[in-house]
Amino acid sequence: MEYRDMLKGIIDELAANADRVPVDRLEALADAILGAKRIFVAGAGRAGFAARAFALRLMHLGLTVYFVGEPTTPSIGPGDLLVINS
Repeated sequence: MEYRDMLKGIIDELAANADRVPVDRLEALADAILGAKRIFVAGAGRAGFAARAFALRLMHLGLTVYFVGEPTTPSIGPGDLLVINS
């Protein structure tokens, strides 16, 4: 199998899975993220790698984001959002 075919297969799988997520749940998550004072993201193993990438993208959007378990991560408090990836 060529790399182009593998890449297309990955894209097709992601698109199929995206179609299975209810739009109202995506909107609720987006509202929670945008309404949070700070966002804390957690995950372990491969899910943790994906969670770190998600946290980085949120940071690129200008949001205040921390990855749970890092030495510099502050305590979570009122108005903060915790997102756990599993």
